[in-house]
Amino acid sequence: MKKIIKEKINKELEGSYYTIGFAVPKDVNKITIKYKYPKKVDGFKNVVDLGVENEKGELIGWSGSNRDSIYIGLEESDNGYLSGEINEGLWKIIIGAYKIKDIVEVTYEIDFEFLEMTWHFGDLHMHSKASDGKYDIFQLANMAKKKHLNFLSATNHNNYSENINLPIIKGITLLPGVEWTHYMGHVNFIGLKKPFEKPFIAHNESERDEIINYAKKLGAIVSVNHPMCRYCPYKWDLSDYEYVEIWNGPMRTDEVKAINWWKEELKKGHKIIAIGGSDFHRKHRVVQLGNPVTAIKSKSRCAEDLISAVKKGNCYITKNYKAAKLEIICDNATFGDTIELNGDSKEIKFIATDLKHNEIMTVQNSLGEVKRIKAKHGKAELSIIANSKDYYFVEVLGRNLLIRGLSTIAISNPVHFI
Repeated sequence: MKKIIKEKINKELEGSYYTIGFAVPKDVNKITIKYKYPKKVDGFKNVVDLGVENEKGELIGWSGSNRDSIYIGLEESDNGYLSGEINEGLWKIIIGAYKIKDIVEVTYEIDFEFLEMTWHFGDLHMHSKASDGKYDIFQLANMAKKKHLNFLSATNHNNYSENINLPIIKGITLLPGVEWTHYMGHVNFIGLKKPFEKPFIAHNESERDEIINYAKKLGAIVSVNHPMCRYCPYKWDLSDYEYVEIWNGPMRTDEVKAINWWKEELKKGHKIIAIGGSDFHRKHRVVQLGNPVTAIKSKSRCAEDLISAVKKGNCYITKNYKAAKLEIICDNATFGDTIELNGDSKEIKFIATDLKHNEIMTVQNSLGEVKRIKAKHGKAELSIIANSKDYYFVEVLGRNLLIRGLSTIAISNPVHFI
């Protein structure tokens, strides 16, 4: 959606500032403003400066005459401009009539991009130099962007020092995180700068609960990491967790055990949201940043929207950004959502794309596998009819050299029918 505004600046306005308004509609994610005018006339150099106010009259930014185009976004903005929520209302262009010959016509082109639900790909578990990782947060962010990721969380061991001043890096969202690293198991706190105030030490389950409940109360995603790891498994009770990292690093037998455990918990009626992360520390032949990735469906990639979507289970895990992509079609729902049947039946279509030859898509519910189909031309589709209270999720299977057989390439959270 574009708007064009033409403004004539007279010589009498030279050396002054004034504003012109433009209406911002609802649900805008990004505003781009381009402007042009005759800069040289008969050897005279016209100079018109640019700035922006929001609907409250607050200064959003100023770029002078340095640029012919600027953008303001929910997730990030051009240099010199604030990012954040873009509210509906009358915004204003600040005009600086610095140097004007006679009369100058300025054309402003304002382009609006709107919020829309889309998939964002990222890594929810890695470590920087703030603990035992090799790279700083800037290096990790650049590595993630090269792998087409939209977000990452550096979950350093038992400290949140880096979270306090997380940088803003264009093209990627940094989610604050801490890996609570205990001799009885590891737990990620994602979404809070300071998930605990007191030291992280716990000697028993009661003290563990105090730490975890504090982080939950403040709104953190509290997820058990690599629960079936042969080296550092989770030794306390798992059943009271809402989130579990069922896929940590490359798909190995430990991850197969974790995924199978999760499936059994679903059958017991436990709604545990599954996420994944690479646990990347340094470049390695097997453990790599972005393997696996968690795909999150949200209206933007700002931290608040991503965290909110994970809390709803609106996500799936896939081997890497180039591997299987999952989608469903049913009443505008996505993975993690609950759909009311109201005595009727619903058709739900599951779609997997970017599949390799011989990869298999399966649909599963509380009884096990419902349907399966082999990929054809990189794609697979399956439809089921839901007519009773249950859940359904998708798993893509492919060959895995590490375990010498078929294993998970991608797996979704369930869609629940009530």
